[in-house]
Amino acid sequence: MMNDTKFSRLDPVASDPWKKTDPPATAKKEKSVRLTIDIDRGSSDYIFSYEALVKKARAELEKKNRENKNGGGLPDLMSHDSLEEQKMLRNIASSYEEKYGRGNGGGKRRYQSYADLGAGYDEEDSFIDNTGAQEEGIPEEMDTKKGGFYINSAVGEYESQLKAHKQLQHLLKASLQEKDVKLQQAMNELQRMNREAALAEENTEQLKSNFQKKFTDVCKVCTDVIDQYPDLSSEYS
Repeated sequence: MMNDTKFSRLDPVASDPWKKTDPPATAKKEKSVRLTIDIDRGSSDYIFSYEALVKKARAELEKKNRENKNGGGLPDLMSHDSLEEQKMLRNIASSYEEKYGRGNGGGKRRYQSYADLGAGYDEEDSFIDNTGAQEEGIPEEMDTKKGGFYINSAVGEYESQLKAHKQLQHLLKASLQEKDVKLQQAMNELQRMNREAALAEENTEQLKSNFQKKFTDVCKVCTDVIDQYPDLSSEYS
């Protein structure tokens, strides 16, 4: 009886098993820029310059990269990574400039920069719905009623800067009137205190006069007694 012969399978080996193989090439990830905006809850007017925020973030990122690569020494502006980062940040800044327009340096919003529909936000965002939107250019001397850039529905409500100025004057006048009322109340209280002090002084004078009168009456009684009984006078003299 013969046993079947078994053969083991030989797998092919690499020509050079000690040769290092490079990892698969992956696309270079571009770094994102995160912008932090502090909002005061006590106010409702917020005007920010995206161009200024991006430039500030770019400057901080470049400074941080230079410090990390050079150990806090002189920056290596000609390195490949530094040039790539500068190019990336310039592209980001350019995209913000195209989307939001250049600032005028004073931080004041120019309404003409937002006259085109969708000029202030990303129209490719699936969250935004422009159905039924209308283009409304806002004149220089006008402002939205609550200072906003866009509205969700209904008709935009505007008011002139002159009207807003009059409203501010009205508020200032009301504030001054309130202060005048409080000042008048304080003056009235001071006058009341003066009257009470004068009344107390008058009462004191009245008490003094009453005492003097009673003292005089007592002295008169004593004199009458002495006149009626002259012997008492000699005994107490």
